[in-house]
Amino acid sequence: MTQPGCSGQVYTFHRSNIHERRPAATFARLVPLFSFLLVVAVAAIGFALCDRLLLALCAILNTSLCLGMSYSGVLCLLGVRKVAEELRREAAELPQEDGIQHVIIIANYKEDLEMLAQTLTSLAQAHGCQGFHVVLAMEAREGVAAREKAAQLTKSFSQHFASLRSTHHPEDLVQEHKDGSWDPEIPGKASNLKWAVREVYGDLLKAGNDASSLLLTVADADVLFHPRYFNHIAHDFSYLRRFGGGEHEWTLWQAPQLPFRNYFASPACSRVWAYVASMYEFGGVAGLSLGGDHFVFSTYSMPFRLAVEAEAHEGDVIAEDHHCYIRCFLYNAMQTAKASPGQGARTRLRPVFLPVKATSVVSDGGACQTWIDRWFQAKRHAQGVAEVSTIVLAALDASRQLPRHAWTTSLAISMARMAGRLMYIHMLPSCQFVAMFFLTLDWLCSGFKIELCSTPQNSREVLLCGAAGIWNPAWPAVPITVFIILGSISMVSVSYLRPLEQGVG
Repeated sequence: MTQPGCSGQVYTFHRSNIHERRPAATFARLVPLFSFLLVVAVAAIGFALCDRLLLALCAILNTSLCLGMSYSGVLCLLGVRKVAEELRREAAELPQEDGIQHVIIIANYKEDLEMLAQTLTSLAQAHGCQGFHVVLAMEAREGVAAREKAAQLTKSFSQHFASLRSTHHPEDLVQEHKDGSWDPEIPGKASNLKWAVREVYGDLLKAGNDASSLLLTVADADVLFHPRYFNHIAHDFSYLRRFGGGEHEWTLWQAPQLPFRNYFASPACSRVWAYVASMYEFGGVAGLSLGGDHFVFSTYSMPFRLAVEAEAHEGDVIAEDHHCYIRCFLYNAMQTAKASPGQGARTRLRPVFLPVKATSVVSDGGACQTWIDRWFQAKRHAQGVAEVSTIVLAALDASRQLPRHAWTTSLAISMARMAGRLMYIHMLPSCQFVAMFFLTLDWLCSGFKIELCSTPQNSREVLLCGAAGIWNPAWPAVPITVFIILGSISMVSVSYLRPLEQGVG
């Protein structure tokens, strides 16, 4: 019997979009909300009927948060050592016969001219910059100012690269979905990249460039690359092309991004975010070298052809980086199911232990406005939880489209791990806060005590009460804070201070 949607092995689950109008998409969109409401319901039931249930929920969430962040802290410290080792190595030149070319797309909107100039300066100092195709991905809604900035930067820096051009993302475009529905594009990095990637790729192919030798790097407007970053990924890509059995076609690269460039100008909200985010992301990159999982974030590299064929950048998403990695994974799973049923997806993320330096949120309007801007940035980051729904919808579609033998254990586990990691990032802190809120409310309503923990009967009850935070609600933050301090000192020392002392910072 023919599988639904599988006539002629036409699999479309990699193109699933949660904004579609069909019931499965609606269900997928509701999964994060249902998960959060489930935690709220369990906490409320525990508060009303069973202290032990509430204590167990708090203990599980506290321990999960503490262990997860502490694990990232340990990996961060290991990653700092790897960065220190990489920075001590001598640069190696890429063999000319490989013909690999880098395309760097800098998505920006109303960015300061000086900031963009600094980013282009770092690219001009990179090894092999004469072969770079640099793209300033501007927004048409910025108006004449965008064209003037692009023209001025092109005039100042074009001589350093193979080409330097600009694209201008039009307003009022739409994102079409596979069910025939559509939504207006969301102004932002994702829709900008969607336009720039397609336009630049077509032009490069028309100019006679080999699609299989183009590497795309997505860059934020404020990043400074290490001079050997592009040399490193080119070498890695070349090695995989020779000996990786085709793995080079499905590989992405991620370097640790450290937002400490404007540290002394950053108010407390931006500094704290920089500490926590850097430790988590640095730890994630370091974990890749030990077989762990992570997502690309902010600034990353990948084969240009993969970005185009997988339609990695869609116009109606917010978390463009996470969505890009998920799209590439699903596209590879689809291709594998068609060509080699029974094999798992081969998409891989590989670490680059050369730091990418960026800035934290600082507003020209002063500290108060910076707090507001940081709040809006946090809201944008939180919308990455929508990618859980993307994975759920893709899994539902794949379960309908793929024959049973194509549903491998590794595919199911990989999708579950991606969804779980996103849930940990975006939902665990909120769920832990809700559980602790109900526990605090229970404590207040019970006369500043929890009966079970007032006179624990055995060691299990002592452990339960302690893990739930009865005697020290802030205990999960203690090891996390220690790792944040150690990690931040190490990261700043290795990536900023030592290079500066050596005259290369």
